[in-house]
Amino acid sequence: MGMQSLLVILLGYLLGSVSWAYVIGRLIGKIDIREAGDGHISAAALRKRLGLAATITSGFLDFCMGALAIIIARALNEPQIIVMVTGLAAMTGHNWSLFLKFQGGLGASIIQGVLAVLVFWPFAIGALLALISQRIIRKTGVSTVIWVVTVTLVLIIQNLFLHQNHSPDLIIYPLVLILPMYLKRFQIGHMTLNDYVTSHLRWLPKG
Repeated sequence: MGMQSLLVILLGYLLGSVSWAYVIGRLIGKIDIREAGDGHISAAALRKRLGLAATITSGFLDFCMGALAIIIARALNEPQIIVMVTGLAAMTGHNWSLFLKFQGGLGASIIQGVLAVLVFWPFAIGALLALISQRIIRKTGVSTVIWVVTVTLVLIIQNLFLHQNHSPDLIIYPLVLILPMYLKRFQIGHMTLNDYVTSHLRWLPKG
């Protein structure tokens, strides 16, 4: 791996680290969005405090950060594996931002931006199914999983029936890309549980 590849991956991380929910919260609402809700940067917290327009704007700009990371890596003629690692770095940056003391969100919009550039038609089909599921079950996390799994299945179908010849690493990439989201969910759940236990054990005598 050359110096250019390392810099591209680092740039992907830094692009992902720009949390637009935090920026919009500070610029428009004069609030720290980390203090609303469970401490992570969430669209739900932003919508509750600043409304739907701010939430959509934040999601779109996060989407652009993921897309831009892939566009830059491709423009510099990096090999596919480096392009994919750059997208994963952007996702990691969003969830553990260098600029926010390694706090962050869950990264759904980053995933969408990365996949939109990398595999557009599978992404578009996944988007359609995710929108339908969102209308029915109204759970963003589940819709994101449906989106990602659909992209993977479409890539497999393209290989089997349309002779697209996608590499195995590209086929499993959407599933790898979603791992930081679940690591973040686990981290948030663990922190929430610790806070709950701490707050409910304050009455115990100190030994």
